Amino acid sequence: MAAAEEAAIKARDAFEDELKRSLDRQAEQLQRIKQEALETLEKKSYEEREAAVKAAQNNAEKEMETALGALETESEKLISSLEQAMAGLRRQKEETEKELTDTKGMLEENEDTIYDLQQLQKTEKKTSR
Repeated sequence: MAAAEEAAIKARDAFEDELKRSLDRQAEQLQRIKQEALETLEKKSYEEREAAVKAAQNNAEKEMETALGALETESEKLISSLEQAMAGLRRQKEETEKELTDTKGMLEENEDTIYDLQQLQKTEKKTSR
């Protein structure tokens, strides 16, 4: 019976060794599966963050384009208003210069008339003496 017990012990030891190796393989396989799942989650998380960043950039670009368009429109309006104001000022300047020229002409005519009258007065004084 000692041989049968000895054989049973060897069989049990062999079974335990095989069970231990099997558990070790399963633990290694579970670790690989866990690592792959973690890497997959990390990759998915990275891709989601990248997509969110890209979406935010696109939104920012659209908002900037809209703002630039509005700024351009406002600038064009201001430039148009400025050009109209400058044209008005040019017309006023031209009118003022014409009025000044006309006034100078009238002043010269008045001065000439005054001179002529003074000369006539002198001549009359001389002839009346």
